[in-house]
Amino acid sequence: DVGPTGAAGEKGDKGDTGPAGPTLATYISAVLTTGQAVDVNASVDFSEAIIVSNGFSAPTTTFIVPNTGVYKISVGLTGSSGTSTVALGVNGVPLSQGTFITNASTLTSVIFNLVLTADDVITLENVSGTPYTVPTPASAMVEGYVEIHQIQ
Repeated sequence: DVGPTGAAGEKGDKGDTGPAGPTLATYISAVLTTGQAVDVNASVDFSEAIIVSNGFSAPTTTFIVPNTGVYKISVGLTGSSGTSTVALGVNGVPLSQGTFITNASTLTSVIFNLVLTADDVITLENVSGTPYTVPTPASAMVEGYVEIHQIQ
């Protein structure tokens, strides 16, 4: 037979602090909500964009990299007519592997990984020989976006 349960013992000593939990990834997602004209050699302006971010400052025509590391960058834009050439720029230099052609009524996008250094400046530049227009989005449509995630 089992007898009755005994009285509770004394409270033990406090245990060691456990390891730190995971930190949120460094990222930014900016979705254009207004149309705009982008002059030749000028950058797309994301100051009126819908922003979700951790670790980045609010963008205007630039995104400032907060930490040195490897980043996955996804960008997409739609043009209002014809085609235009747009390039991802790092510190004012358009990247040849980050260059893509936009088309009217088609969201053109590219995704790639880059090793970046803290305080690098990321831009999305019109490298066409003519001005470029990002159309005003229709209801529930996206005409442009930038997503930057630190992956290492």
